[in-house]
Amino acid sequence: MHETTASAITRFDFSTDPDLNVRARIGLLVLASDQTLERELRQLTDAVGVDLYHARRPNETVVNPDTLAKMEAELPIAASLLPKYLGLSAIGYGCTSGATIIGEDRVEAILKQSHPDIPSSNPLTAAKAALKVLGVQRLGLLTPYTPEVTEAMQRRLGEAGIE
Repeated sequence: MHETTASAITRFDFSTDPDLNVRARIGLLVLASDQTLERELRQLTDAVGVDLYHARRPNETVVNPDTLAKMEAELPIAASLLPKYLGLSAIGYGCTSGATIIGEDRVEAILKQSHPDIPSSNPLTAAKAALKVLGVQRLGLLTPYTPEVTEAMQRRLGEAGIE
């Protein structure tokens, strides 16, 4: 016969850390093949009160207008992986070539389907805004993309007044 002993439970006073996400909670849609974006954005947003939440989406490793256009169907699925309860401040779609081929307005509309009240951006829209603020009207464009994708990006920049 075994004797049982009563367990002693001790309650300790404690306090939790302050909410580190007070300034911003940023959702980021990252391509499955991307190997740098999360680390780079963590370095850029390394500030108290800023946090990043990632969702990865499948993509083809061959980048051309056809494979990029296919991302449009997957984008709503990826956006829905960022839970609404996080209270995101903004959402970024981390694919310059995808935003170029799908279209910046279409990407924004897709993200608004899952997160209607949250502002969003993508690298092409962000680059155009930054170039405008910096007063850049002409630049050299170097990309890792096929000529068709690079030419489409060049056209989009041209539409924004950037030669």
